Amino acid sequence: MTAKDELGEAGAIYYFVQQHAHYVKDPTGTEMLQSPAVAFAAWQSGQVPFLDCDDYVILSLSLMRAIGIPVRMRAASYTADKVLGHVYGLAYINNQWMPMDLIPPAPAPGWENPAHTRLYDYSID
Repeated sequence: MTAKDELGEAGAIYYFVQQHAHYVKDPTGTEMLQSPAVAFAAWQSGQVPFLDCDDYVILSLSLMRAIGIPVRMRAASYTADKVLGHVYGLAYINNQWMPMDLIPPAPAPGWENPAHTRLYDYSID
């Protein structure tokens, strides 16, 4: 029996979502959340879904979790006041939590912006 290639599978999801969606910020003063169904509907109609960071997290972690990879969400601050302003996923691969930030300039699974001033992890049950 061969071992499951969780890094390869998570990486395939990471790159697919990153390359087939377009990052946009929510309108000022509004927090919008989109289910994965919104991205799937856009893809089925030949469109590119427009997602912000939390939409990328919801979509990518849903796909990873669906194939059995444990996931978490991480909120981060990059400001002196430590107000959380960005989210990205974590996937449990090879006995460690690997960052899965899909927003540019993120180049690959495992990359994490080193300029953070605060991190907070959320379990997903």
